Amino acid sequence: MRLTTMSHQADHNCLNCGHALPSDATFCPACGQKILTDDDRRLGKLIKDAVAEITDLRGRILPSFGALLFYPGYLARNYRIGRRKGYVSPVSLFLFANVIYFLIPVLSDFQIDLLDQISLQPYSAWTEAIVSGALGVESALAAWREGNADFEALAAEYSLRAADISKAIIVVHVPFLAMVTALITFDLKVRFVDHVVLALHYMAFIMLWYVIGPTLVIPLLRTILSPFWADPPAWQIGFGIIMLYPVFMFRNAFQMPWWRALLSGAVFLLAYGPVHVLFRLIQFFVVFYTL
Repeated sequence: MRLTTMSHQADHNCLNCGHALPSDATFCPACGQKILTDDDRRLGKLIKDAVAEITDLRGRILPSFGALLFYPGYLARNYRIGRRKGYVSPVSLFLFANVIYFLIPVLSDFQIDLLDQISLQPYSAWTEAIVSGALGVESALAAWREGNADFEALAAEYSLRAADISKAIIVVHVPFLAMVTALITFDLKVRFVDHVVLALHYMAFIMLWYVIGPTLVIPLLRTILSPFWADPPAWQIGFGIIMLYPVFMFRNAFQMPWWRALLSGAVFLLAYGPVHVLFRLIQFFVVFYTL
């Protein structure tokens, strides 16, 4: 005798929320869960659902990445006006970009080594004193110059730890950049959540750029320009793309006139510097005190 698998029809209660169900219900009117049948409990159905979810996700990821890379600000504007179907949510898009950036080895200025932290940053006098105290020396920089073994061991351990931590805490940029865009567009009366969305998209673009810029964009530019230049300015053009992205981002996200988009993009880039310095300081403390 086969056990009954359609228990919803036996007691007419939703197995998810307990709501009473009509005998002909296919979905629970309270929580929306599908009423399970024998077919829903087969292995083939599990595999079919998994393939459908992956296909649907892929169908939204590719257009979202395309808009992010080639139409700055478009996704943020659509999110603000409520046109969200067909695209990955801002948080999910950021997380997907972060996973790609995390898994693929790239060179970026998000991760800096211990020597850089104690010698080349605006706050280096502070961090140098912290490292000196940890090593029990008068000056960590002097210890580095002298080839101190303890400093070298600490620096090596710091670099290994920073490689992962720096990628994991990139999200620290987001709230500060959102405040920057809120100040730039204060007269537009846009909700703060929309500034957070714009900041999430910008940081997702930056992470993707570090992945595809050196590996795809720069080589492609060199190939295209090599017939015209013996030493084509591929890196300079790539840097120009980074500089112009916020201009188009503000232009499309807030439908600004060009003059204001140019000004807004310039202010945004100027503000990004201090935000990035703050990120590096936070990175130092997170890495150093988790060694």
